[in-house]
Amino acid sequence: MMFSGQSAFAGYICGGGLLFSPDNKYFVAGWGASESTISFGLYKDKKYFKSVTLPSPCLYAVSPDSRRVAAGVPGENKLLMLSLKGEILQELEVGAVTNISRRFRYLATVKAEGQGNTVLTVSDFSEGGYKPRYVLSDMSDKGWSDFSPDERYFAYYYGKLARDGNIAAGFINVIDLKTGKSAANLSFPGDSRSPIRALRFSPDGKMLAYGSSQGEVRVISCPGWKPVKIIKDRGYGGVEAIRIAGNGAYMAVLYANEGLKVYSVPGFEAVSTKKYESTVLDLGFSADSGTLGVLFVDGRLNFVRLGGGAGAL
Repeated sequence: MMFSGQSAFAGYICGGGLLFSPDNKYFVAGWGASESTISFGLYKDKKYFKSVTLPSPCLYAVSPDSRRVAAGVPGENKLLMLSLKGEILQELEVGAVTNISRRFRYLATVKAEGQGNTVLTVSDFSEGGYKPRYVLSDMSDKGWSDFSPDERYFAYYYGKLARDGNIAAGFINVIDLKTGKSAANLSFPGDSRSPIRALRFSPDGKMLAYGSSQGEVRVISCPGWKPVKIIKDRGYGGVEAIRIAGNGAYMAVLYANEGLKVYSVPGFEAVSTKKYESTVLDLGFSADSGTLGVLFVDGRLNFVRLGGGAGAL
């Protein structure tokens, strides 16, 4: 199962991803179908210089020092560490990865059990291995997740199951990683059955945005967990991916019909609306927040400049 736009931080089954290194020198794209490709490029050139073929890789994070990229191989329950020049540095047997924190301190893995239940484990992570810290187990389906940039919170989607095995209600639980207790439980009031297919902390950690299969986006303060903005663009289809620029000036939302909307922050006015004919796999802002990358399922990339000039939003 792979959704259009399902991204590196979108869940435990993903189709690739798009990342930019913190030093703004490199970009990394994971794309393709069963035999997938991780491609590496220089940001200044906007071109790939090397590709590595792997079975269905998922990209999770570039290390803070811009030297390593973490990529999962779901079918083999592996986590790979690669250099930003495409060299495989290390392979770790860690289970089915769903996320890794931006500072590489925590690792989240999932394991499907009987009757639709999915166990989610948050572990302390190091290059030498991992040690389970919190095991989140109840009768629910779990998936899409994100760590806050300061590694204080872990937010994950879970769907409560009805007796027939279908999703009866969809929520986001936010775990305080210092205490292991729930800091917030979020949903879509009046639409609790709607699966939540995208969630993302802002780079400054002050907001958490999440979107529903009905096309609604809610932006919540962090901490406090109070609504900041509700966006109802239901005519665009379900929300597939949410990205927020590092300088906090823009939020990009990808919808199921390949529609892309970019909103200015903090007012959340729509400053750009685009519709693509090809399937969009993921979005990503460059580290300097000057470019929005749009990755297609065939590996093509569209770089859109933010601000004035040709090709700008």
